[in-house]
Amino acid sequence: MELQDRVAIITGASSGIGAVIARFYLNEGAFVFGCGLEEKSGIVHERFAYRKADICRTEDAERVVADCVARFGKADILVNCAGVTGLGTIDDTSVEEFRRQFEINVFGLYTMTKAAIGAIRASEHAVIINIVSELGVKAIPNRIAYCPSKAAVEMLTRCLAADCGPRVRVNGILPGLTETPMTRMRYETPPTRRQSGRKPGTVMSSNACACRRMWPTAQFSWLRTGVPSLREICWPCAEEDSSSPARKEEPDGCKSFCLRP
Repeated sequence: MELQDRVAIITGASSGIGAVIARFYLNEGAFVFGCGLEEKSGIVHERFAYRKADICRTEDAERVVADCVARFGKADILVNCAGVTGLGTIDDTSVEEFRRQFEINVFGLYTMTKAAIGAIRASEHAVIINIVSELGVKAIPNRIAYCPSKAAVEMLTRCLAADCGPRVRVNGILPGLTETPMTRMRYETPPTRRQSGRKPGTVMSSNACACRRMWPTAQFSWLRTGVPSLREICWPCAEEDSSSPARKEEPDGCKSFCLRP
């Protein structure tokens, strides 16, 4: 098993993509400490622990790290998965909504990474993985806040790699369009009903449900149907990837980047 006895902190682990990654890591032999806004996680496993936390709050982020180290003795991997998205253009997205998406997607990730970096640096297998988005590198209509927030996460990942390497390997994964309740509604509901039922700046969790690939949308996409492949989730943690190029393309068509000076 690729992650035998590694300890991973996973944000957004109570549902959706974060929960899928947590289960994968457990299957690969890791210990997982998850956190999210929900009261509890649906994962029950002897090597899994969970804490409700708002990663935008410094005290919550620090408590997650402290509890992980107290429970499992260390932290080798940080997976920043928690985030939100929202529908809206410049005309119907308020300044408050724009700020909210940046607060969670960018400042939340930074706050969690800031809290965890000391414990991660102490590991011999130090890895940070940020779940970015293909919309961090391309713009589409009606995502006036989400696209630039994920672009900030993409650049933040590169800056973390420059600052933290070579001790810490910092990686980013850029998923494409995935099925969630909101995307299902958008593509299955007639436009008139969909538009009339949407409030400006509607927000949903990016972890709304376990995702599956809907169709290839652009240069980045999840692998296969159901979930990201184990290889895509685990290869950034493997020691042999320490000299990976700045951008690595998986044979199945998923692109991600692995950065280490």
